[in-house]
Amino acid sequence: MLRKLRVERLKDERVVLILSTITGTLLFQKVVKLFRLFRRQGIKPVISTFFTRLMMRFKFVQEKIDKEDSKAKELFQKHFDEITDNKIEVIPEQGSLEYLQILKNRSEQDAKSHCENRISGSIYHHEGYILNLSAEAMKYYTHANPLHPEIFPSVRQMECEIVQMCLNMFNGPSGSCGTITSGGTESLLLAMLAYREWGRKKGISDPEVIVSETVHAAIDKAAFYFNMNLIQLKVDKTTGKLNPSQVKSYINSRTVAVFGSAPNYPHGNFDPLEELGQLALRYKINFHIDACLGSFLLPFAKDAGFDIPLCDFRVQGVTSISCDPHKYGYTPKGISIIMYKTSELRRFQYFSCPEWTGGLYATPTIAGSRPGVISAGAWAVITSMGKNGYVECTKKILSASRFIIENTQLPELKIIGQPLLSIIAFTSETLNPHAIGDNLSKIGKWKIDFLQNPPAFHFCVTMANADQAENFVEDLKKAVERVKNDPEAGKSETVALYGAIAKMPDKGIVGNLFLHYVDCLFSFN
Repeated sequence: MLRKLRVERLKDERVVLILSTITGTLLFQKVVKLFRLFRRQGIKPVISTFFTRLMMRFKFVQEKIDKEDSKAKELFQKHFDEITDNKIEVIPEQGSLEYLQILKNRSEQDAKSHCENRISGSIYHHEGYILNLSAEAMKYYTHANPLHPEIFPSVRQMECEIVQMCLNMFNGPSGSCGTITSGGTESLLLAMLAYREWGRKKGISDPEVIVSETVHAAIDKAAFYFNMNLIQLKVDKTTGKLNPSQVKSYINSRTVAVFGSAPNYPHGNFDPLEELGQLALRYKINFHIDACLGSFLLPFAKDAGFDIPLCDFRVQGVTSISCDPHKYGYTPKGISIIMYKTSELRRFQYFSCPEWTGGLYATPTIAGSRPGVISAGAWAVITSMGKNGYVECTKKILSASRFIIENTQLPELKIIGQPLLSIIAFTSETLNPHAIGDNLSKIGKWKIDFLQNPPAFHFCVTMANADQAENFVEDLKKAVERVKNDPEAGKSETVALYGAIAKMPDKGIVGNLFLHYVDCLFSFN
């Protein structure tokens, strides 16, 4: 009887031990997960978001959010309704070439809605001969699909040549390679995917990538798509650059890559690429340079007479670079290049499905079918421009950029960091920078880009607007004076919108509001 009691007691102790172990393990995992969340996002934002979402459980709070949500939806839909005319929602019963005139009219209406030479970025070259050249080349390849290289061998050759030209521009070493993608976002997505798969091969199941807060949002998208962890670090307030020492402190056994910008989109600043490359070498991780924006300015800046940091494969530690010909390469929209130091790295972005009943299937990028017509237009523009053409364009753009920087040294304005290429970002410690930007748009019909964290706006110099540098400076000075002297000038929808966003502790709410904007892109009221 006593022996039986001891056995039962021993069983109970084992059960308690097992349950305690399971509970302890789960608790430990939760603590580790929370610690990593604090490490990635910071303690204050995490706690703030937690309490905001807790408050949202109260009915009156949720009702208020729903009300604002409906307002945002109506506002976005109203905006698009105002610029939509003569909707065609059903295929015409009888087709007609007259519909081409509708297309032409719509294009002309788009052109009337803005001053082409006063747009920040977006339109990188507005000369008619560039447009005509690409259109002439593209008409020969309207139906070409690089998915079928045996049917369209010349498209494959053109794409190989474009990749090789870009590798040459960025001093790719022997064995370097690349692929054509649909744009900078896809290039960054594929780089992230490649490094996730690289990490998996090394047994890293929870990969981390270290980036700056100014890195392109496509990296956030990639982390969302591919279930990767981003360690986003603050940049230096003076230089606008990542601090290599801070990056070093965050490298661990889960780190698969560090990303640097040349330059970044918000402020036009370069990250310390050579220092980041040395860290990548030391810790045997990958290092990607996002040169999508710098693209065809970077390789030709020196010949144009401008000194910029080294930002190609000569930087030790670099394993991949992305570059967009459809920006300063002046090609048709829809082409970017992702370049790798080795073919082994490139293979990590590929997909194959050898078991498919439809036959053997393998693709180099995210898309299956791709428009060969874009590659044809790009090839024609690049080869027709030539090195000398790009050097001249680079000289004109960077000269205009330097002129703007040198002539906007106002007490009320502050240029963020040390921009060296084509983007200049302005903020202010005494005036609302969004109000300045808004008034700049009203005074000179400028299409500028508004920024946040910190509140600012930037202007991206292109071949389309470089001739307007003096006018930009004059109008910017007028905008500063207007905001400084007229209290009413500081009020606008832009100012109110960004002011409201800044006050929201949970940016997830803001994100949901702007999903209505995305909904409107493919639907009518």
